[in-house]
Amino acid sequence: YENNCVLNLANTISDLDTTTFYTLFISNEDLTTVYPVPVQLDGLSPDEGVARFFLLDVNSSIPTAGSDPILLQWASSITLSIPFRESDKSLLYPPRMTVEYTQRLTADVQAGGSTGNGGFKVVYTSSYGSFWIAVVVLFGLCVAW
Repeated sequence: YENNCVLNLANTISDLDTTTFYTLFISNEDLTTVYPVPVQLDGLSPDEGVARFFLLDVNSSIPTAGSDPILLQWASSITLSIPFRESDKSLLYPPRMTVEYTQRLTADVQAGGSTGNGGFKVVYTSSYGSFWIAVVVLFGLCVAW
């Protein structure tokens, strides 16, 4: 699944007065247990993850109380990766979400650079290790034949 859009950044600057942080959870079928989904932020190493993410932010770039924000940040790419288990395709390993942020100066947005791209996709992955083992074995048999 993939969905891309164009964001009107000028509206977000005027309408956004707080940054909302989100935490993603998955649950079992009967909703009795929830599990947090680790979030990989752009720029962190693959073994580092965070629990919370935001979609739009202007507040972190306000230099002093009462002044206007300098930057607008938004989640320009969100990917939810869901790996299958090799032994049983009906079971999944824990998913991981990757968020890439883009920044733009608020002065540039107000001067006409008022749109930005955003996207969300879900990727199901599987290891091809056993497939390649089978290919090598079959190739070896063909050569020996």
